[in-house]
Amino acid sequence: MVTLIRQHGVGTRATGNCESACTLIFLAGNKRQLMPGAQLGFHRASSGTFNPAFDEIANQELARTYRRMALPEEFIQKTLNTPSRTMWYPPPVELVRHSLIQPPPRTLDVALPDGDKPGQYAPLSDYVNALRASDAWFRLDQRFPGLIDDAAGRMRAAHVALAGSELAVAGAQIAAQSALAPNVREMLLNGSRDLRRRYLQVVRAQLTAAQALGAETCQSWLSGSPVPRRLLPEDAMALEALWLTDAASEVLPTRARAPQPTPLELEVVSRTVGATASGAFSKLWTDGEAGPAPITCERAGQVLDHIQRRTVGAPRELAERVVFQNAR
Repeated sequence: MVTLIRQHGVGTRATGNCESACTLIFLAGNKRQLMPGAQLGFHRASSGTFNPAFDEIANQELARTYRRMALPEEFIQKTLNTPSRTMWYPPPVELVRHSLIQPPPRTLDVALPDGDKPGQYAPLSDYVNALRASDAWFRLDQRFPGLIDDAAGRMRAAHVALAGSELAVAGAQIAAQSALAPNVREMLLNGSRDLRRRYLQVVRAQLTAAQALGAETCQSWLSGSPVPRRLLPEDAMALEALWLTDAASEVLPTRARAPQPTPLELEVVSRTVGATASGAFSKLWTDGEAGPAPITCERAGQVLDHIQRRTVGAPRELAERVVFQNAR
């Protein structure tokens, strides 16, 4: 089987634990994908007899096979030192470092699948698998069941509709991420104080990057348009994907917050941060369809500075929530 996989240049994907002989089949793939939650498990071979000489012959052959498959020598030695009744699972970061698996996506963008023939598009299931390969999407789908199916459907539809256009890839990514928008807002409003505080760091990074692209682009980003998000540097978007991964794993809230702050909350924030702070970032993740941003990017930076440097205790916690709520 290993020979056939190599001869036909087939890719391999592990969706669960791939252990023992399964690793030989997996490593034979020309493109190897380890899905979130999956592991590769290695251990020394057993001849099935109680004869140590036969076991040694079996392990010599196992080592030769792994060397032909370019498994690092340190992995081979670790495998040979792991008893056959146990299992060694190398961490994914080490598998990536040795180019044994494809690096997982750093941002919410995923590699779009190809059809079997030119001009054909991959089936919906391939788009689903492409999204599931992302740890962020995988965790988010666990928090919001059905999210990946929805996003994959939107992604494929946009990919097909924009066929032949230079916007096809970006349009497909935007379409998939639009399915996530209401969930992000839910996590921001109903998540923990620390979660919102961390997201303000994401906002700071993206605001700084957007300002470097010009005032018009920055205002478009602040208004929630997905287009300028495509222009932001990968590091800024990777920071958001990491936040989403952690946010999806947070304990579900016991109650939902109102989308709008109370008059008393608005008054407190107005006195401590400024009247324009309320709803300052309420347009983010709205697809730019909720109207223009309530403030300028310059003022947005000032609001962040004030919250992070001059506000403490309960007023700071309140401001960190109200900036994301819709102002009355």
